[in-house]
Amino acid sequence: MKAVKSGLFVLEKNLFGILSLQGKLINAKDSTDARVKSNKWIQLIVKSLGLDFNKKYTTKSEQEELRYGKVLIMSDPDVNGIHLTGLIITLFHKYWPALLKRKNMFSKMKFPIVHVYSKSASKETFFLFIEALWKLEATHQQFKWLYN
Repeated sequence: MKAVKSGLFVLEKNLFGILSLQGKLINAKDSTDARVKSNKWIQLIVKSLGLDFNKKYTTKSEQEELRYGKVLIMSDPDVNGIHLTGLIITLFHKYWPALLKRKNMFSKMKFPIVHVYSKSASKETFFLFIEALWKLEATHQQFKWLYN
């Protein structure tokens, strides 16, 4: 995330924003509206994007009121990161499903979780740890593992 933040020096700050969620989101599907609206991390998402719980964002004019036209989810490629991504999508599904239907509104950046080097020094990148284990079992080779 530090690399992404430092890259903002060359990007237009009026067009790009970064919101680092350091806590765990609550599951909007299983929570009351009052609990969702009072959650500090959800409040931060709502404020950052300019969302309003009283709007559905079904019209283009409502969507243009948002501070940003796209959301890029960048989470760790582990179980916790996948869970966080699901919680974010669940929040939008419950309160603003029209935004999920909007073309290119949401995207997810994939980060490799492990780089594997064989004895021949060839490098392979895996986005799921289990893929690397399958490769190890299938080839019976010795690998050097570098975790991101």
